[in-house]
Amino acid sequence: MKILDLWQFSLEKVTFIGVDNGKLSPIGEYTNLDIQRVPAFIFFKKNNEAGRIIENPMTSLEQDMVNILTRNE
Repeated sequence: MKILDLWQFSLEKVTFIGVDNGKLSPIGEYTNLDIQRVPAFIFFKKNNEAGRIIENPMTSLEQDMVNILTRNE
């Protein structure tokens, strides 16, 4: 949330899905996301998956987000 605030990113473009310890969610489309580990950040561009950050970022959360969102622009 702090990163999104810093970037002044519209929260209307963000969907948060919470899961329990069994990785179950009340969201029907959740199983289509193939989430194996949490936390998982999944980024979409034009309704296509652009990348994921799973459990731990490679560099930092901020830098990995930038790398995913600016790739193939």
